[in-house]
Amino acid sequence: MVVAEAVNGREAVGLAYQLQPHLIILDIHMPDQNGLEVLDILRGDPKFQSTVIVMLTGEADASVVREALAHGANDYIRKGSSPKELGQRLNRHVQTIRAKV
Repeated sequence: MVVAEAVNGREAVGLAYQLQPHLIILDIHMPDQNGLEVLDILRGDPKFQSTVIVMLTGEADASVVREALAHGANDYIRKGSSPKELGQRLNRHVQTIRAKV
């Protein structure tokens, strides 16, 4: 597994195009472009239609969760979730990706 980190939304988009990852984890609150804007950009490109995109954020507002899922996020994990839950949920996505590759 290779991990790359972006410091803001614009960099996240650039890294996604550069690396073509199988899994992207986004926060809602990022400088330059927020996670929903990045999600919209990526989902608007056929290259990223099958990419797993998980929102990992402290935002707990139910309307934001619904919005992220409506915009094409595969999952929404709240910061502060237990390490076990985080690992299980991400592992489920990794296993799905491995089955496709």
